[in-house]
This record gives sequence, C-alpha cells and structure tokens, in this order.
Amino acid sequence: MQAIDDLLIRIRRHSTGTSYVYGVEMWLSGGRRVHAEEDLQLQDDQVAPLRSGADLANYGLDLFNRLLSGRLAVAFQQAWATAVSREHLLRVRLALDPHAPELHAIPWELLHFDDSGGLAPPRPLATDGRIAFSRYIESETFEEGQLVEERPIRLLLVIADPSDLAERWNLQPVGRESEARDMRTRFSGLISAGQFSYDLLPVASPEALQQAIAQGGLEGEMARGYDAVLFMGHALHHEEHGSRLLLEDGVTGRTRLYPAEALVSLMQQLPAQRRPTLVMLISCNTAQTASNRSMNSLAAQLVISGGVPAVLAMQRIIEISLARRFTYHLSDHLLRDGVIDVAVNIARQRVYTAEDMGWSIPTLYMRSADGRLFAPNVQLEYVANILANPDYLRWSGPEFIEAGVLVAAPGQSWNLLRTRPEDAPTSVSVLETLHRLLTQPPPAARPRKGLVSQSNLIAVIGPPHSGQTTVLQRLAYDLALRVTQNPSNPAGIMISLSGYESQRGAGRLERQIVEQASIANPALGDAICDLFRPQQAPAQRARYIFLLDNLDSLPAQARLDLVHELAAMSHHLVQQKFVLTASQENFPTQILNRAHVLVLQPLSEQQILRYVRQREERGSYQIFCQIRDNRLLALASDPSLLAMIYARVAGNPQAQLTRNQVVQEYLDQALSLLTSRYSVGHVARSSLGALAWYSRWNHLDQIPLHDMFRILAETRRERDYSLEDLYHALCEARVLVNVGQNAARFVNPALHAYCAAVALAARPDMNERVSDIISLCSSPRRQLWWEDVLCALAGLLSDPEPLFAHLAAAIRAGSYTHALLAARCLEALPPEQEVRLPTVLREELLDACVLRLRADREPSAERREQMATALGRLSHPQVRHELRRILVERVRETSSGPRYEYTNVRIAAARALRNIYLPGHVELHQQTQTRGVDDLLLTRGYEDMASLSNQPSEQPPANFSITNLRNDRLLVRLMQIWEQGTAGRGEFRHILRYSPHPPERALAAFALGDMIDSDQRKVRDARQLLRIILSPSDHAAMQISDDWEDTMWAAADALTLFEPTLVEPLLTILVRGDRALPNSAAQQLAYLAGRVRAANPTVIRWLMQLLITNPSQTIKSKALQSLAWMGMGIEKERLELSDGRPGPTLKQVIQDIAAGREMRRFQLGMFSVNGRTSDREGVPVYLRRKAIEALAWIGDAETLADLGKHASTWPLELREPWYQTAATIRERG
Repeated sequence: MQAIDDLLIRIRRHSTGTSYVYGVEMWLSGGRRVHAEEDLQLQDDQVAPLRSGADLANYGLDLFNRLLSGRLAVAFQQAWATAVSREHLLRVRLALDPHAPELHAIPWELLHFDDSGGLAPPRPLATDGRIAFSRYIESETFEEGQLVEERPIRLLLVIADPSDLAERWNLQPVGRESEARDMRTRFSGLISAGQFSYDLLPVASPEALQQAIAQGGLEGEMARGYDAVLFMGHALHHEEHGSRLLLEDGVTGRTRLYPAEALVSLMQQLPAQRRPTLVMLISCNTAQTASNRSMNSLAAQLVISGGVPAVLAMQRIIEISLARRFTYHLSDHLLRDGVIDVAVNIARQRVYTAEDMGWSIPTLYMRSADGRLFAPNVQLEYVANILANPDYLRWSGPEFIEAGVLVAAPGQSWNLLRTRPEDAPTSVSVLETLHRLLTQPPPAARPRKGLVSQSNLIAVIGPPHSGQTTVLQRLAYDLALRVTQNPSNPAGIMISLSGYESQRGAGRLERQIVEQASIANPALGDAICDLFRPQQAPAQRARYIFLLDNLDSLPAQARLDLVHELAAMSHHLVQQKFVLTASQENFPTQILNRAHVLVLQPLSEQQILRYVRQREERGSYQIFCQIRDNRLLALASDPSLLAMIYARVAGNPQAQLTRNQVVQEYLDQALSLLTSRYSVGHVARSSLGALAWYSRWNHLDQIPLHDMFRILAETRRERDYSLEDLYHALCEARVLVNVGQNAARFVNPALHAYCAAVALAARPDMNERVSDIISLCSSPRRQLWWEDVLCALAGLLSDPEPLFAHLAAAIRAGSYTHALLAARCLEALPPEQEVRLPTVLREELLDACVLRLRADREPSAERREQMATALGRLSHPQVRHELRRILVERVRETSSGPRYEYTNVRIAAARALRNIYLPGHVELHQQTQTRGVDDLLLTRGYEDMASLSNQPSEQPPANFSITNLRNDRLLVRLMQIWEQGTAGRGEFRHILRYSPHPPERALAAFALGDMIDSDQRKVRDARQLLRIILSPSDHAAMQISDDWEDTMWAAADALTLFEPTLVEPLLTILVRGDRALPNSAAQQLAYLAGRVRAANPTVIRWLMQLLITNPSQTIKSKALQSLAWMGMGIEKERLELSDGRPGPTLKQVIQDIAAGREMRRFQLGMFSVNGRTSDREGVPVYLRRKAIEALAWIGDAETLADLGKHASTWPLELREPWYQTAATIRERG
C-alpha cells in the first residue's frame, strides 16, 4: 500500500467563564509538534444554505482558513507539498474535543483547500485521492482497538424495514429484499474467495439485534464476535434526546424506536475482543448533534463511550441511492486494504459531484491512529508486489514471446503428439490455453455428463531453457491483474522448487510452498499454511493457483518424491490449481498421468514474425526476411535467442549474421559479467568448452559436481584462482545452473552445443570423433543429442568437406536419420563456406534429402515434415521441385490408392515454398518480374498462366530448363499473393471458389489459414473454408469428384491452422440439431472436430451418432479417432441401450470394434458397417485397425487385459498396430 504521512490537527475548547475559546494545534509525522497555536473563530451561521458548487467551495475554503491560519496554514502547505513530492498519502486527523458538541456539529467534511495559488478552484479535502480525512477521538478509557487479522471478515447486516414507515412516519420503505439481494450480488466474489462473510438478521428487532451482537452469531454464541455491523434503515434525531433507530417489532413488524443510549450501553458491556471494530450506520442523522446542547451524536458516542474503534454515520439526510453507492465503494476498498479513512475518501471521491453536497454527508469517527481496522488482504498485497516487480513487469509488454503448445488431455500420452504428429491437435497459444484451463470450474463443481477435464493440475513441458519460467512469470502477472479487477479471482503464487531436497520428514512439499510464499509475504505464508490444515472445510479455503517452477533443478530421487506429493496434494485440494514446469525428459508421465500436459513447441515462423511485429510494426517484414536470409530461423525458434537476433538485425538492416556468431554473442554477454581474472588466457571459455565436451561425449545432461571440479582443475593447471569462485561466477552469469546439491548443467542448450563444438574442433582427433558421432546418430535419440553440436561444428570448420563426406557415407549406408541431419547442417553452413563444398557432394546430399521427403523412403511423417521445413530454408531447384510435387500431387500410397500427404507435411511444404519464393532470393525474383497485382491470379486465362497442376512432375535435369523456369514463374506469382498478407485475401478467396485446378485451390486454402489477422476476419475466412466443405452435394445421382474432395480435405487441413476457439463454435453450429450432412462433408468435419479438440457436448454427441449409425468405415474411423484424440473423460461416457439401460462406455465400444465383436442395439441406432474392397473375408480390417490405433490415446490396463488375450488370433495387419498401442498404454501407466 502507498506510504502515508501523518498530520494531526487538535481543537480544544477552553472556558473563559462566560464563553468558550477554541485553540488549534498541529502535529506532523513522527510526533513533531508545530510550535504555534491559533484560535478558531466559530460563526453562528456556519451551516447557512448552500445552493451551488461555488457556494460549497467558498464555504469550505472559508472554513479551512478559519481552522488553519498563520503558521499552521504554512505548516499544512509544507506537509502537503512534501507528501505530494514523495508520492505519499497525507492522513489528516481532525481531533475534536469530545466535550464540545458545537465542534462536532460543524460539517468539517466540506473543508476545501487551494494549493494552486489561486490558479485553480479550491477542491474538497475529503475527496482528494491523496488525502485520508477523518474525525479523530482521543480516549484514555479505551485502547485503539485490535487489528482484525482473521479472514473471512464477519459482518452482521441489519436491514430495518418496518411495515408502517410510509403510513406513520412518512418515510420511504427501505426495500429489505432488494438490499439483501444487492448485498449477495456485490460481495459474492469475496465470499467465495473466503475473504468475507455476513449474517443477515432475520428480524431487525431490538432484542434480536442485541442478542446477535452479544453472541457474535445468529444461532448461538460464537468463539469470535462480529468484526463489523452494518445498519441500513431510518433514524430520527431530536435535539434533546439525540438519535433513535427505527427498528421492527418482532411480532407486528411495526416500528419500534431504539435509543442511542441502548446501543452505546451494549457496546460498553461487550468484552473488548468481542466488540465490533467498525459500525456503519447507513441511516440519516446518525452523526448529527445539536451545537448548543450536550453531545448526543450517536456516531460520536459509540466511539467516545461505546469503545468502538471506528464508526461511519450520516450527519444529515442522504438519498438512498447515494448511500447505497457510497457503501459499496467503501466496502470494496476497505475489504481490500483494511484502512478505513483511506477507503472513506475513495468512496467519497466515487460519489462526488461539485453541485451537490451529498458526498459530504458520510462522517467517519475513529480512534485508530493509522486507520487500519483489518489486516490487508494478503492476496491483494501479494499481487501488488507482483505488479510492481520488474522481473514480472518486463514480460507484460512486447518483450514477451508467445510460444505455442500441443495439449494432451488428462490420461493421454503426450509422447503420441511427437510420434504421431498427423494426429496431434493444432498448436495453440500457451498463455490462452493456461487461462482457459485455469478458469474452468474445479472438478467437484462440474456436472459429470459430457464435460471434460477432471484435473486441477497442469504441466508445461518442453526442452531445457524453452521459456517455462518466463511463461509462469507472465501468467503470474496476468493473474495479478485479474485479482485487482475482482478479488475473488485466485492469485498465481510463484513457488521455486529449488531447495526441496533439503526439506526433511513428511509434508516436504507443503513446507517448501509455505517457505517460498513467506519469503514473498509472511502473511501469505501463514494463509497458505492454514490452507493445508485438514480440519478446515473446503468451502472456507481461499483459492490459489500454485505456479511450481524449477523441478529440473532437483536430483532424480527428490523429483520423484516431489511429484508423488504433488499428485496427492492436487487430489486432496481440489479447489486449488497447480501449474508445474519441467523438461520433457524429466517429466514423470506415469505419476502425473491425470495432468493436462502442455508441450511447448519451437517458435514457428508465424510466431517469429508476430514477435517482430510486436516489437516494431514498421519494417517488421524486412527484419523477418533478414532473419530468414541469414538462415537463422532455426536458431530464432529458441525464445531466448530470438530477442538477441532481433536486437542485432533491427539495429543494422545490412547485418550479416551466422548461427555461431549469435551464440558467440550470447556467450560474450554472459561472460562480460565475470571479473577480468577469468578472461586472462580465456579461462572461462576453456573451462566451459571442456565441460560441454565432457557432458556431450558422455551423454550427460547433468554433470556431477565431483566431475565438474575435476575438469575445472584440469583446465586451471598452475593458474591461481579458486575453482569454487569460478563455478559460482558461471552460475551467477546464468551459464551454468545447479541441479540439486550434487550436479549442474548448462542453462542454454544452444550454448551447450556451441561450446562442445568449439572443443571438438580444437581436438587433434576431431575427424575420428566426428566419424564416431555420425555413427551414433543412426539412433534418432542420439541424433537429437548431437544435431546442434554438428550444426555448430559445420559453421566453425574452415573446410567442411570431411564432415559432409561422413554424412553422405552414412546416408549411402541406408540410414534414415542422417538426411535430416545433413539438411540442417547445410542450413547452418555460412555462404562463404558453402561455396567450398564440392558441387558433387552438395548435390548428392540435397538429392538424398529430397528423396527423404517421399513416404516410401522416409516412413515417419514427423521427419518428412521436419525435412520439408529444413529444405525450405535452402533455395535449390531440386528442392523446389519436390516441395511443389508434395503440394500438388497425390504422393502417398495407401490401401485405397494414392492420397495427398498428411496435413502437417503438406502445410510444411507450402510454407517452405513460400519462404523460398519470398523477397530475398534475388535470383528468383529477377527471373519472375510481374506486371502488377491484377496479373497475379492464375485462373484468369492469361497465356503464360497455365495451372500448376498441368505441369510435368518428373525430376528436373541438372540444367534448369525453360519449362522449369516457367513453372517457377507461375509458383512465384501465387506466392506473391501470399506475400501480400491480408491484402491477398480477396485473390485467394477467388482462387478457392473458382479455380478449376485442385492444387491452386489447396494452396489458397493453406494461405487463408496461415494469415495473421484479427479474430473477426479469421472467423470470416473459417466460414469460407467451411462452405467449401459443405457446398457440394453427395448423393447417388451426383457424386463428388475426386478433385473437389481433395479441395475439401485441403479446406479441412487449412482450418486446423486456425485458433481452435474460432473454429469450434462454427463447427458446433453446423452439427447442432442432428443436421443431415453429406458423407463427404461429415467425414471432413468429423476429422476437423478431433484436430481442433472440439470437446463440447453437441459435437461429442454428433460424433457418437456417426460412430454408431453411419455405415461407412471411413466416417466411423474418423469419428472414433476424433473422440479418442479428445480424451478428457469422454471415453468414460456410457452409451444407452435401446431399452434405456446403461450400455458400455465409449472405450468399451471402441474395444469391441477393435476385437470385431457383435454390437448390441443402442438408443442412437443400430451399429452397421459397409464392406470395403480391402476387407478380408468380410472382416472390416480398416475400421478395426483405426480402432486399435485410437486405443493408444484412451486405452488402459483393462484394455490390455481384454484385447491382449485375443490379439494373437488377429490378422497380421492388425497385430502390428496392436503391439504399438499396447506399448503406448504400458508406457503411460
């Protein structure tokens, strides 16, 4: 909370025998007294009628000048100026003599002051956001009051609405029901967050009121009394008898007058620990007193004689609507920060209007010197620190790099997302996905039928140093903002797991969380400690989102212990949510198999471009082209390096950078933080090289500390420096990081690989070691380990021929993995070194890479996709030809004939072609100058614009022919439309609808899906693509052509490039109400539903309907595949039988299909299957194989037991996918 300076103004009455005089004194912060005392002159007409805003201002300024004159006025101005300059609040406490009713009768809340020297109108003291104003009562009888630290804050709400208000008293009814309803609505969030609770007094009778306050509850005596009492109703004021509340008769409901003395007496009799801290009287005249009689202000008496620490009341008649608004604003801020005078000033400010004095009617009396009645809301205090912390604030702006994730539902194997990318969902924003999952209601609050997740645990995993901590910091910042908007929203509590291994005994994770929270805010640590108490009812627990970072820093056994505790904790604390970060290799899939798993992906080219635009809208495209032309897109897919690459390229439009230069700069920046003693003789660099080579050669991601210091000692030799100091310096420079207490690793994998490559290049046995490494890369796992090292090495070697000769030899020996490695090494090769590579060797390698784009030479769709992406960064004729072939031809052989490539491969080829033909490849653009935008459309009949689909597809000769050049010109024209971005939308829509050539329509669909634009425009593009799927009729008289079906598939594939949140609502509308769809459209939409994971009840029911009633094996396969991909508990839903009894679960149905069992009749209809030409002896092999593959996503131990004993009798083509599925289920545990 903002710091506060204190200013106490004391007015004392002195008798002269025949009259009174009033002395004014002032004390500043720290108890410093202003050595001056001025007299206050009271006027008889101080409350004259005030008819305008000017009258109010003039009266208030005059009152201020009479209160503070001479040296006191100067002292006030100085105190005010000091507070403003220091950005502090100024607390003004007006201490009124408790024995001088004439002082209490003055409307001090109307005080106005002028700090502009007359340049601006005077303004109210009590509505200034930088001032906290109150009437202060000094008492020797009562203490200031105890701070209320417990939550929830308990309030007694008394709404007095006697039945005879209008008839007997000519007063407006209060409206008990509406006020009670308004109270429930306004504070429901705080109540659900465990911050606030209230009891509504059923009958506002004197007896009920006294009993409830005395007992501290409605049902009997409570251990803890009410913290506050809120009275809403009417009151009458009599000059002699003072104020009386209009309560209700418990029997008749009519008015009963309740004298002020009774309420004051009740408060006097209560023990101090049960006396309310605050009484709010939202009732006219409850702060009024007669100036010529004894003190009879109810508000003042409750503080002076009743011992209540603070009372808010009304000194005149107030409008009900204004009182209601004031009360809401007051309560909102008071429950946040707990400081009453600050909350009252803010509430006055909210209801202030210059022409009306209603804002001045609420009057605050208090005995608390600091105004703090309640301990601050620890959650709000914590989030205020988060919002002000530079480490979090940094990522709230354009520096944050938004990564994409693949989402695996609870119970699914996230490894399937890697091994079967053709089945994977669309990559979606990590932040949007986290917010969507975190805003889902907790499991217990959700109806079971048809809904998704039953998990409050989310894991964000990825390669080491892939930005998980940054994601958590940005998430914590976003969650903090949401808490400030609505305190009922849970805060994100950042918890570092480093040090968990030092905890001892049971409940280690609980202690780690409490200790980390206490470091940020001790009160927060106490609150979270209370959360773990088993006796606390779940409904009373505050809600938090625990952001658990640095799991990778723990030793292996400590990691296992922690995740076991986390699994139990998330199961026990269902109202809380947990987000855990880990590297992929350290994530314990079997233990946390009920978590949502978000797998971070390398930054795509779209995301790189989006980040550049985020940093610099103007010129962003040119910067992106520079990154691409320098062959840095692969390196820029690492968020930590993208920021550095952007800074270098944006600052120098002509920058020529290599991969190794970027990593070297990264290393230079880190080592610049070290003292100069470690620069002499390149001590730090040599040490890092030795460590990197040792860990890579021994396949150790983490280096044991005893080996670490041995290697550092070998590098030190006779030099005089401390190994421990060097090690700690490298850790502080964020080059190395501790893993538990016994190991360390490199922070950045790219830096790790570069240092290892530098060490390898300096070895005398480099050629032998390179040969060994390339042999090791026959294993895909080893290839991942060594790939970045070899790419860095390619850029370091003055003569790269031996390295690429080794790769060519491995490829000739039949290796499937080395071609992709060769493509990436070629990409990493600087241009001046590439020209030194013999032409024959380069062409052999490129040809080998191109051949691996074909399914018959590379069976893995994932590697074909990676190959297309890598080759798209190399501009060579044979590369362009093969990528074009993938895009426009049916190149994948299946049992039902040739098909187009899988979506992920085809889209990768389209994007690769776009990159090749974008500006920057000068030799292409010199050959393909166009006549303007109007000439770019390929379907308008120009003589040089034959369709791509009509061009020959055979391998081009070594010399690029005129025909090939013409083909390139045509492709360039289409790519130039793509290059226009959103400006090319109209052209692509025209091509999609009217081009007679399927490949052109497919490329137009992909381009529409690839565009970066507003959600509104993207929705229109999605609708256009859905129309392509729905437009043709498919019936006996008119069947869809194969060409148009290919376009429908392209449209469905393109829709997978959209944000799922844009596609799912459109898809839901299309399938709602059992709409009859042609089989061709149903097939595409069923596939699309699974790819975008449209797991809502409408889509799920439609897919189940297709699975049961549609006889087509293809459509049944798409439906069961999509249902399995979604997971999220859908597999446990039961299908009703025709007689209404519960039938098998969806998983059991898919198991029955896989086993070829006969189906019972369902309420959805009869299960029937049409045969296919590929069936064997009437067995629907295709459908059964797809069912077996689907069980890899949703199968469990029961699946293994059910199908495992029969699998040996199945045909061979079913046994093979069963072995893979069974292995996946066992791995998932």
